[in-house]
Amino acid sequence: MISPKILNRIFGLAGWLLLIAAVIIVLIPLVIIVSSSFKSEGEIFRYPVRLIPEKPILDNFRRLKQGDVNFPLYIANSFKVTLILNFSP
Repeated sequence: MISPKILNRIFGLAGWLLLIAAVIIVLIPLVIIVSSSFKSEGEIFRYPVRLIPEKPILDNFRRLKQGDVNFPLYIANSFKVTLILNFSP
């Protein structure tokens, strides 16, 4: 029979491993989004996918700042989709 102290350590380690796996699963899309913000459109859709851009650009941020992108509409649409998916039966 395994002692309670060893079982406690095993379950504690398993809990930490699950927590680390969950954090990695959540962070990977965020890293991809941030990485893509420094890529040109052609580089975003290039295959194979590269995490680090070959030629980092800031043009996407300039377009956002100048209003070339309808960012409020994108945020509103994301908010609507979130509400519909969370509150639909």
